[in-house]
Amino acid sequence: MSSTKYFLAVAIFVTLAASAFAVRCYQCSSLQDPKCGEHFENNDMMKIDCNRVNAPYFLLQLLSGTRVNATGCMKQTLTSTYGGASHILRSCYFGDIRHTDTGCQIDPTNTVAKQTSCNVCSDDYCNSSSSMAPMALAIVAFFGLARIFTMSSLRLVAIWSILATLLIDVAWAIECYQCESAQNSKCGSRFEPDESMKIECTSAPRYLKPYLESHSKDATGCMKQIMESKLGGIHTVRSCYYGDLANKNIGCQIDPTNVFMTLDSCYVCDKDWCNASSAKTPVAVVILSILCFLRFMS
Repeated sequence: MSSTKYFLAVAIFVTLAASAFAVRCYQCSSLQDPKCGEHFENNDMMKIDCNRVNAPYFLLQLLSGTRVNATGCMKQTLTSTYGGASHILRSCYFGDIRHTDTGCQIDPTNTVAKQTSCNVCSDDYCNSSSSMAPMALAIVAFFGLARIFTMSSLRLVAIWSILATLLIDVAWAIECYQCESAQNSKCGSRFEPDESMKIECTSAPRYLKPYLESHSKDATGCMKQIMESKLGGIHTVRSCYYGDLANKNIGCQIDPTNVFMTLDSCYVCDKDWCNASSAKTPVAVVILSILCFLRFMS
């Protein structure tokens, strides 16, 4: 591959990885734009660089700062106190993504609406109804790149193999880490995963089934719970998650027969094995892998 083509390949994939340095979200209200509703129709006018905006004034004191950077994106569903009609807000999220009680608050001066759900995420433009994943964009860019540069079949197969290995995880049942730090110290805050902790999520725990709608008894994500023992000590539990990802009140419940534990925090995510301590950066992995292959095969 010539140096020019190599440079262009690097430029395209570096552009895809730019999301690592700034949080970008959709910002809109279905009251002003019906396209912002449940059947979301995004456009460029709704896109905003969250690094250019500050947290809402009513949140600043709660977040302990005069300038607070966004940590993710948010989709809120609000219900009018007059008539019960619902509307949707999409915006940048400020605060701890694992503890959304503060960041999900609505303006206390808004007395005509109450919040019914708040969905928080950390990827660029993830607060759409059906966002196109950054990795999917990488695939599209790859095929465009391959067409322009007329790569050999061997190179196409090699690069596609890397992408396929990293991407094919949505067509199958979700898989999570399942362990308890009380039984395995490797499951604690300094997580050391191994193959024995990986499971394919099946049926919801018996104590949760009465609370789940019939269509949501299959696992919808992974979960990491921090529990405090009444006898002293903090424990971490990693497992499959069942229920609405946007409303964790049901899915994050602990077994009511466990009278020695109280729930301190509950982190929920929707990717395979995402309930580890540190999130993966698949885009960066793909970029590095592709560049190594291009260099090796040039």
